[in-house]
Amino acid sequence: WDKICNEIFTEENQDYATPKLITQLMYAFRDIQDYESMIRLSERCSEFDRISNKIQNNTRICYLTAFARSR
Repeated sequence: WDKICNEIFTEENQDYATPKLITQLMYAFRDIQDYESMIRLSERCSEFDRISNKIQNNTRICYLTAFARSR
């Protein structure tokens, strides 16, 4: 988690954190049943304004976050 997500959540790489990338990471974490990482990813996204604005209305990310929290 740290190696992948810390690379995304830097000031210069925030533009690369698209909803598609975040969704794919969520699916990858779901596939290995790492629900805690899914929640951490969602929380980290909300810490950064540029990323948060991109994904705040994305229903897939909202669904996957809720799914992880229910586990």
